[in-house]
Amino acid sequence: MAHLISISETCSIMRGKMEWNLNVWRFLGAPEKEYEVICLYHGAVKDGVLIRVNSPCLTSEVFGDEGRCDCKQQLDNAFRLMEENKEGMIIYPLHEEGRGHGISHKVNSYHLMSKYQISTKEAFVRLGLVPDIRNYDYLGNIFSHFQLRAVSLLTNNLRKIDAIESLGGEGQQDSALHRRSQAGTILGIEDTRTEQYSVAGWKHGKNNRNRFCPSRGARPRYK
Repeated sequence: MAHLISISETCSIMRGKMEWNLNVWRFLGAPEKEYEVICLYHGAVKDGVLIRVNSPCLTSEVFGDEGRCDCKQQLDNAFRLMEENKEGMIIYPLHEEGRGHGISHKVNSYHLMSKYQISTKEAFVRLGLVPDIRNYDYLGNIFSHFQLRAVSLLTNNLRKIDAIESLGGEGQQDSALHRRSQAGTILGIEDTRTEQYSVAGWKHGKNNRNRFCPSRGARPRYK
């Protein structure tokens, strides 16, 4: 897990007619760099809760760009699904804009993508950067705080799934847990799936490992 520095007080915000709770987690990463992660949640945060780990996308979520990604659509649909289910949590790591490289490198990658008609990955490589440096170690702290033994992860990103699995490696699979949907039926976006994960024997303390195991079913393609 990441090194947790502090958790802010919790405030409430209104999104439409629905009240959400919001707090901010401050972590110390490497090399000695602090970063913040927002937790926005509604309803009971309990096993099986819907969770969206949503990296910031300023160009689409704030400025409304629809030409390069569906980030805003995915976030909006995650909110819609959670509001329909009257529960859910958005985890919003503020430091992960541009796949962890920041907005300036993201804009430079957009320039190369338009100029050479290349992919995001290829653009970052041409900039001399690793295509994706996001790290999800902080999820273990958040899941532990809320005493979650199972989550339903809204994602089409294999790295987020691998991050949950990497919090541990052993444990019994809970046969009562199952995949909630096939591709596209939850978020309404192609190749987006909901995978449910069980935790066998969550143990607290620095000498104990947090052990996750995935549910059965095919894993979504990393997009």
